[in-house]
Amino acid sequence: MLSIMRGLSEKGHNIHCITSGWSDGVFKKKMKELNISHSTSKLGFIYLSNLLWTLDTLLHYPSAVIHHFRVASKLKAEFVYHNYYRSVLMLGLFIPSRKNILHIGDVITNNLRNRLIFKFVEMKCNMIIASSNYIKGNLLSLGISDSKIRVVLNGVETPSKINKLASKKIRFGIVGQVIPRKGHAELVSAFKLLCREMGLNDSSTECNIYGDGDQVFIAYLRNQIEQSNLASIFSFKGFVSDKSKIYENLD
Repeated sequence: MLSIMRGLSEKGHNIHCITSGWSDGVFKKKMKELNISHSTSKLGFIYLSNLLWTLDTLLHYPSAVIHHFRVASKLKAEFVYHNYYRSVLMLGLFIPSRKNILHIGDVITNNLRNRLIFKFVEMKCNMIIASSNYIKGNLLSLGISDSKIRVVLNGVETPSKINKLASKKIRFGIVGQVIPRKGHAELVSAFKLLCREMGLNDSSTECNIYGDGDQVFIAYLRNQIEQSNLASIFSFKGFVSDKSKIYENLD
C-alpha cells in the first residue's frame, strides 16, 4: 500500500489514507515519513465469534462512517481505494459504487456466505483488482463478473544496491506476515518433497522466513518443520524493516 500511495503521489495525485484506529502506529509513522496525508478511524467489522470486538465496532461505527464521508467529500475523491473487502461492506451504502476500487491479494474461501458477500461487493465496486491470475480465478469462482476484474501483478521494490553475503548454499526465502493464508505451510510441504525427490539438504540449501504473525500458527509451523526433519534448513528471522538486509541473504 505504501508503494502504491507513494507512486500515485509522485504522479501528482491527491492522496489521503484512512488507517485503522486499532493499529500499532508503524504504518502511520511510515506515511508521515513519506509526507502522505492520513487520518484514523475505528471502522471495524462484525465478528460473530468475538462479541466484544463487535460491540467496539458498533460503538465507533457512526463516527467512523462520518469521518470517511467527510474526507471523501472534502477531497472531492474520484475513487476510494480499498485493500480489504470488509471496508466495502461497512461503507458500501455511503459511497457511490462508481468510486470504489477493491484490491484483493488473498484467496477467499468459496462458500455460500462469501459468495453472497461478494455479490454485494461486486455491486458496490467500479473495479476489483486481483494480484494474480490465480486470485482472478478465485474471484470468478465466487461469481464475480470477468468484466469487473483487472489483474495487476504485485511489484517488488528492491534496494538500488544489494551487497550479497557470501554463501555456498542456495538461499530461499518467504517475506510477509506469518499467517495461514500466506502459504508458509505449503512451502514447508514443498521443501519436504524437494528433499525427498531431489536430495536437497542443509549443506546445499536454506530457507529463511521473514516476518511476524500469529504465534499459534508459528508454533504449528515450527512443529511441522521439526516433524519433517527440516529444522536445519528453515530459519525464522522475525520482522526486518531494512529490505537490503533481507535481499542480501537471499538468492
